[in-house]
Amino acid sequence: MSNPHRKAARAKRQGRYVPPAGLFDFLESYDHDDLPDGAWQAMIEDGVKAYNKEFGAHIDPFDGFMAYVEAKK
Repeated sequence: MSNPHRKAARAKRQGRYVPPAGLFDFLESYDHDDLPDGAWQAMIEDGVKAYNKEFGAHIDPFDGFMAYVEAKK
């Protein structure tokens, strides 16, 4: 079985961000896509900060936002 922490570290070194399982489900409650773009981005980044606080993670809010946007495509 592979170590998920090593996998995430390798992906980060290669320039790809791999979000933890459950982040996108958590962020769905912060996804108010009827907001203007800047406000929507701020809401998602606030969701990443809340996720960090609740689960003890250390995800950069902008990286989390970008991963969420990519996943929504």
